Amino acid sequence: MTARPPIAFGTTWRLAGVYKRYGHDLDLWLADEPTTAFSDAYCGAKEIMTTSGYSWTDRGHDRPNLAACWWDLGAPIHLCDLANAADRAITEAAAARAEKARAAEERLADEVAEVAPKAAPIRAELAAMIADRPWAMGRQLAEARELVALADWTRHGLQCADRLLSNATGNIARAAERLGRTPPATWFARAEDADVRAAALSACRILSALDSDWAAIENGRG
Repeated sequence: MTARPPIAFGTTWRLAGVYKRYGHDLDLWLADEPTTAFSDAYCGAKEIMTTSGYSWTDRGHDRPNLAACWWDLGAPIHLCDLANAADRAITEAAAARAEKARAAEERLADEVAEVAPKAAPIRAELAAMIADRPWAMGRQLAEARELVALADWTRHGLQCADRLLSNATGNIARAAERLGRTPPATWFARAEDADVRAAALSACRILSALDSDWAAIENGRG
């Protein structure tokens, strides 16, 4: 009977065939979906894992990455020692990840608390800009709305808000500059016609109604 990997590590193993390793023909088993448990055990208890046949290989598959594997070395395996070492490595790795996540959450909370006083007036200014002059946000309107909707801002959120407000202010200034230019005399003559003014206003309203996102997304409407 063909030997199988002594510990499954929560994944499915398949016999890939016989391959030569260090001059010997050995059965090679592959795990197509290696688990975190396998990676943790291999990293934390590498010596006993490798002497028990576990490793990573480019044999028996055509994927770009190495596959988790088990070689049937034909030697006795001290299963209790292997299991104890693997469990210890898995437990320690899980604890390290938990501590890393806890530290990251603590840093995030500290950053949010630090940014909050500065964020409050900028959030209010950005929300007012979206409500009163959404056209000034241009294609960044959706991004601005998402940012205002976020419960907590980090330094990155604050930087994004500053950028959005700066761009909007620039758009407003450019629009004012264009509107302040003296139009051709013929425009004044046509504007004297009440029907022309009414038609222009109607056209503007129709075009505006076609594009409810205020030109945030280029879609050929409005």
